[in-house]
Amino acid sequence: MSEINTIFAVIDPTTKNQRALNRAVLGVKSTGARLHAYLCIEARDDSEHLREFSEAETAGYEKWVGELVEPIRARGIKVDVEVERHEDWRSAIGPAATRAASDLIIKNAHALGDSRTRSLSHSDWSLFRGAPCSVMLAKSERSSHSGNVLLAVGPQELDAAHETMFEETLGFALAAVASYQHGALYVLSVNEQPEHNASPTELAQRTQVPKERVTVVEGNFKTEIERWAGEIDAELVVIGVSHSPRLSGILFRPTTEWLLNHLDRDVMVVIPKNE
Repeated sequence: MSEINTIFAVIDPTTKNQRALNRAVLGVKSTGARLHAYLCIEARDDSEHLREFSEAETAGYEKWVGELVEPIRARGIKVDVEVERHEDWRSAIGPAATRAASDLIIKNAHALGDSRTRSLSHSDWSLFRGAPCSVMLAKSERSSHSGNVLLAVGPQELDAAHETMFEETLGFALAAVASYQHGALYVLSVNEQPEHNASPTELAQRTQVPKERVTVVEGNFKTEIERWAGEIDAELVVIGVSHSPRLSGILFRPTTEWLLNHLDRDVMVVIPKNE
């Protein structure tokens, strides 16, 4: 697995509830990673008569972010702060995360629609298109404080050809569990073809997760993940995706897109760096 050395938290200027920053602090505490707090504000007309206003606005945001991270720094956590202006803040996140040598980006999810038809906002999908590393969407306002994490894998993740993806996804799931005071890792393998299923014993040995927390089922990937996430009251669901050389980016299966849109809890998408 890749080490998590830098966690990149995207600050949301539209709310006081900085879920992404709060989740990032948990991750930093468990991994010892550096925290990079990033805010991008929209660049407006930078003509001479507005330049002074723009500089004052930027300074105001820098002060605000500084106040947000002050309690974190008081706990002995190293935090780097970056505030930049950009004409398209959505496309600016990926390059900023690359500059910061980030291993994980955490961002508030902006759901559209009601609880039955919610879908990710354009900014969330833009983030995935430009993400240089794994991404966690802080989707849920709810927290049961269970600390339980569900690692969901399909048959392709268990294939020898995707060994790197599986190992990195498992590594991120283990790091996520460690960030909670209480909780445990659960592993779910779903396959629509039962003859291709791994046995619970094999999967338990491969993940070093006790067999009683490993489930192998035949069924629909998205339905089973949603069901089992509810069964264990998961705080977070971890899934892996592949890079697509043909598309020069991340390859999402339709089931992955559905999960990102519809799960009512945090989702981490692990993007292997060396697959």
